[in-house]
Amino acid sequence: MPEVNLTAKYPKGKGTRFDRTYLTVQDRHWLRTYPKEFFDGDRKYGYGGYSYDGRWLPVARDFVEYYGLTSGSKVLDVGCAKGFFLHDLRKLLPGITVRGVDLSEYAIANALPDVKTHLSVCCASELPFGNGEFDLVVAIGSVYTLARERCRKAIRDIERIGKRKYIQVASWRSDEERDRFREWQLVSGYYDDLGKWVDLGTTFDTRGWEEFFREAGYTGEYSWTIIE
Repeated sequence: MPEVNLTAKYPKGKGTRFDRTYLTVQDRHWLRTYPKEFFDGDRKYGYGGYSYDGRWLPVARDFVEYYGLTSGSKVLDVGCAKGFFLHDLRKLLPGITVRGVDLSEYAIANALPDVKTHLSVCCASELPFGNGEFDLVVAIGSVYTLARERCRKAIRDIERIGKRKYIQVASWRSDEERDRFREWQLVSGYYDDLGKWVDLGTTFDTRGWEEFFREAGYTGEYSWTIIE
């Protein structure tokens, strides 16, 4: 279960780090449905416009190289959004079999046309696929938004259905990075009226995640999103 950063070439946008503590608890529960506003609404609610610009292409190349993917491979993206990563895999490897699942009905409905028929609305904790069905299962920035037991179930399902697998989650290595994560995130939790952190998703420091992966029986590669 090695730590490998395969998204290092994904460009960091300007303004990645800013305070979102103004959002209400109701806002955060609403955003956990991943509506239009999360992807293509005001920046305070999410991406502020999520459109294809080719930035996943160098990341896809690194996945192809690291896992030895070919046109005969079968890949699942858990938390695929509009399918940009899968689109770029198909560009690099014509003929590759791709599938994607996402909780957002809006994202799937507005996916790129060439991959849209390969995507479906589905929670990561309820993956309807057979044991070892995919050569690679990728989950970038998705499972940590699930509540603890659903997150554990998602990781176990990813382990079950993928011959190889890669999970990336938001995390921290210090109190300072933890505080930045909590200011930045939208759907993982909130501070209550007494200033106590309340988890909506699953949040750990990097060591905590490594232990959680072991407890879930995960054997694939993993990496972190660290808010700097």
